[in-house]
Amino acid sequence: MHEQEFKQINERLDRMEKLLKTRQKKNEEVFFDNAEFITIMNISKKTSFLWRKKKIIAYSQINGKCFYRLSDIHEMLNRHRHPASPNKLLP
Repeated sequence: MHEQEFKQINERLDRMEKLLKTRQKKNEEVFFDNAEFITIMNISKKTSFLWRKKKIIAYSQINGKCFYRLSDIHEMLNRHRHPASPNKLLP
């Protein structure tokens, strides 16, 4: 994943988190269903399935429906983050 894509996903997550927190009465953990997760991450259903199967992302499953905590999405992104080298010059 390129640094720009990483930033865009984090920006979408931040916007969704702010929106959801304003809608929630309690300051509880925010959950997304699989369709929302796919939209946020801009991935396919197959990719989300593979990430679950390979244990790349933590999830909860109830009656076949998968849910992801916002904190787990952030954790996954941070765990797979490749920092930019400060010594590299831009073209």
